[in-house]
Amino acid sequence: MDCGDGAVDRFDLCGVAAAQDFPELANMRDWLERGYAGEMKYLHDPRRADLQAAMGGVQSMIVCAVNYSAPEKYSTEVASERVDEGEVPRGWISRYAWAAIITKYCGRN
Repeated sequence: MDCGDGAVDRFDLCGVAAAQDFPELANMRDWLERGYAGEMKYLHDPRRADLQAAMGGVQSMIVCAVNYSAPEKYSTEVASERVDEGEVPRGWISRYAWAAIITKYCGRN
């Protein structure tokens, strides 16, 4: 993927898949009722369990993946370094957010 700044980033995997339900969706309601979604309320959207409800008429999908094991330090390591410099840690960043392609795609460098 060309991010427009001369650097070319890439997805680790990319492919085309048939747009069809998969067996795990049969367990989604139970999974949600058990509270496994935590605070991620968007997972309760019924379109997540029915692809045709989300995108009626879709027949195939382009699926891309990024390896979340980014080379950057864990944000908790960065936070502990800043404590030594007198800063107070404010939390941590999920590994997927460290991936360069995600930050470029979101426009946050």
